[in-house]
Amino acid sequence: MSDPFFDPDTHLLLDQLSEVQREAVTSVDGPVLILAGAGSGKTRVITHRIAYLLARGVQPAEILAVTFTNKAAREMRERVDRLVGGENRDLWVTTFHSLGSRLLRRHAEFLNYDSDFVIYDRDDMLRLVKRILKDGGYDTDRIKPAEVLSRIEHWKSHPDEPEDEDDSFLEKTIRRIAVRYQNELKRANAFDFGDLLARPLQLFQEQPELLARYQDRWRYILVDEYQDTNRVQYLLTKTLAGKHKNLCVVGDEDQSIYSWRGADIRNILEFEADYDPAEFRTFHLVRNYRSPRVILEAAQSLILNNRYGHKKTQPLESDRESPWKVTCFQGRDARAEASFLRERIQDIHRTTGAPYSDFAVFYRTHAQSRLLEEALHLSNLPYRVFGGPRFFERMEVKDLLAYLRIIVNPKDSVSLERVINIPRRGVGATTLDRMALAASEAGEALWARVERLEGVKGKARKGVEAFRDLIVDFRARKSDMTLPALVEELVNAIDYRPFLIEQGRDDRLEIVDEFESLVREFVLEMETRGEAPPSLETFLESVTLASGVDTLDSAQGQITLMTLHNAKGLEFPFVFIVGMEEGIFPHASAFSDPHQLEEERRLCYVGMTRAMQRLFLTCCGFRMVRGRDSFQMPSRFLSEIDRSTISVYGK
Repeated sequence: MSDPFFDPDTHLLLDQLSEVQREAVTSVDGPVLILAGAGSGKTRVITHRIAYLLARGVQPAEILAVTFTNKAAREMRERVDRLVGGENRDLWVTTFHSLGSRLLRRHAEFLNYDSDFVIYDRDDMLRLVKRILKDGGYDTDRIKPAEVLSRIEHWKSHPDEPEDEDDSFLEKTIRRIAVRYQNELKRANAFDFGDLLARPLQLFQEQPELLARYQDRWRYILVDEYQDTNRVQYLLTKTLAGKHKNLCVVGDEDQSIYSWRGADIRNILEFEADYDPAEFRTFHLVRNYRSPRVILEAAQSLILNNRYGHKKTQPLESDRESPWKVTCFQGRDARAEASFLRERIQDIHRTTGAPYSDFAVFYRTHAQSRLLEEALHLSNLPYRVFGGPRFFERMEVKDLLAYLRIIVNPKDSVSLERVINIPRRGVGATTLDRMALAASEAGEALWARVERLEGVKGKARKGVEAFRDLIVDFRARKSDMTLPALVEELVNAIDYRPFLIEQGRDDRLEIVDEFESLVREFVLEMETRGEAPPSLETFLESVTLASGVDTLDSAQGQITLMTLHNAKGLEFPFVFIVGMEEGIFPHASAFSDPHQLEEERRLCYVGMTRAMQRLFLTCCGFRMVRGRDSFQMPSRFLSEIDRSTISVYGK
């Protein structure tokens, strides 16, 4: 085969890239680290790298690309399809959790699971922990459910961490609860989010033939946002790439901001140590295509105060000039800060015609949004708070999803407990607790008791029987019904709308309507892609694995308010970072830990580099903190920014 670099189509593909991007794209053999600064076109490099592999004759099924959100995975696949033409269905472009879920669906039997398992989200996980603590008679003032769940999540994300013989009594107690928790998951034929990563790794460790099969299949592996990987993601990736070692990871340690959810910055800092230096290649993408030079200079002067990380050989570059420096403002109090923000948005909107969707306001914690919302609301400015109650977290949506999950998998005790008495069927909490405890002691799922009508009498028995018959009926008919028809019939069969009206929640009827619309849109989207009509299982998996960013729609004509953590991966023409005060940002919790303080600085760097045109940094002299008017010192981050890049408002 001729060298694809000189093939006309491939040559045009590479002509779209800078010299260093071209090198990063064409260096496809062996381990590769691509250090991609903010706005430096890393997605372009990843997608062109995949297209280049395909042009070289690599089969789509031999490529695995992994990122962190469904939205990013979808955009990556669409870009690849546009580059190479047509669809490449055998190409896996996916998130870590979706990858784990697909592997478990295919090979659940190796773990003694059925392939129709359900996936518990964090709310389901917490409900299960609370049930275990209640049944076990534990003192929840001393052993808090959230703490138990946090430890379980930690152990699953660090599967190679040995148990400490010197663990405290509390730690050992939580480990016993964790064993019970895992047994209950198994009984419910359910995996939690941690399992979606830890159990595939377990599969490969216990089934070497299965591992060899996937190592042979995925000859080329690409991982985006590698600085955000945790220990189990690192181990899973390293294991899959163990044979061919054609592993390309892309990331930037300056944008590592998720240690609180298990991300380990050492994965990217020490990546090179896992491979032979003679085989290893590193590329630095330093040309920024998003922000003006002055914003980059300001952000880089800040991040240079961090001591840990790769030695930067050269700063980010930009050809874009701007007539504006980074604007800093200090108001007397938080209301003055909010008024400044509102006035600047109104002024820019009026003078430039920029739509409101061009504006984003970032803050360190959700609690800071109240006064900002008040200022925007009083001026009739359209806005949306991203990261508040999500659609899928609303009570009505949770109820309907629980019913659907039981139809797929009646062993799902968490969902069963949620809706067996919704709408009311006379199955009270005492009856349910007695049935759940008896089922647990007998080592069976709660559904077994429901199915046999065991341990229930009188009105409760009639209610349990009605619930059982409903689930059995829908299970028998679900494969013969379209997904929208199934959902519509279920809503009617349980009289859910009359139930909401009876409960005085008639204002929530629109949520039920929206849920039915969501199902129809999901089916339509799958059909548009040319895929087979989706199953109920496919829909439930898609809903469970959807991340917050996946639901963000930038075309709504509204100002976006969100935390800095949620801003990662996004960009807006006009960005405001508010509350830049000591104890607010950086957060007081980071003062005693230099590593946490550096992560706070990286968080500020991420926020600053979201700005495409103008950046505003604001603080105030007095702020209500924990119910008291408190004097505030400006954030140390403001003093660390190069003064030549800053314009102080009003001076």
